[in-house]
Amino acid sequence: MITNKNGIVVFSTGRQLKNLRWISINSSLEVSNGWINEMLAYDRDHDRDKQIEPVLNPYCLTVEEIAELSDYMMGLWLQLKENVRKFGVKSPEIFIINK
Repeated sequence: MITNKNGIVVFSTGRQLKNLRWISINSSLEVSNGWINEMLAYDRDHDRDKQIEPVLNPYCLTVEEIAELSDYMMGLWLQLKENVRKFGVKSPEIFIINK
């Protein structure tokens, strides 16, 4: 299972990706480090140049790592949903604050 401490994502394999404080997923299921850097995305340049690989995977994530990352992200969303139901939307207790 993934751990993410101080922006270092550690996979169960021991592989580490640094400087990943924010991992996001958009409605087309592209995964990014924050809002700009794609971790796994469709390369739209492929539409005009078929010699370009259609999938951007700059971290060379494996199938297992993508599955693990997916489980981790789903867990965060589920935890947020549970916290909002438990504490209400105006409570800071809905967040995980590392002090």
